[in-house]
Amino acid sequence: MISSDEQAHSPRLIDLVLKVAAAAGLVLIVVGLIWSNIMPTQVFWSQEKAEEFEIAAVKLHEQSHSDEGTREEQERQMHLARREFEQIKQNLEMARHARDHGGRYLSLCGSLLLVGSALGLYFRRQHSG
Repeated sequence: MISSDEQAHSPRLIDLVLKVAAAAGLVLIVVGLIWSNIMPTQVFWSQEKAEEFEIAAVKLHEQSHSDEGTREEQERQMHLARREFEQIKQNLEMARHARDHGGRYLSLCGSLLLVGSALGLYFRRQHSG
């Protein structure tokens, strides 16, 4: 059985949680809007990764013009170079996507959280009187 004291605290706790969620939604919206200004590029793509990408691109280019070894060996080396380059290129594309769209996703999540919290508060107030 729930005591009358617990029943009195429960609605206040729910209201507090909804207000905190609304505030968190606002923070996420603001962070999302200034995302590109506060997040340095190095967070997404380091100098070391840039050098790896450049080395893989050069290796692939050199391998495409190589005539050393047997044809099978050339094809195998080309396949390895292409696979390494494609893997690093995919990582670069993922980093670019995170950099370019991370703020948008944060703002969207913040908006959903804010709207959901506001609706929760609105319906709680409608329900309580």
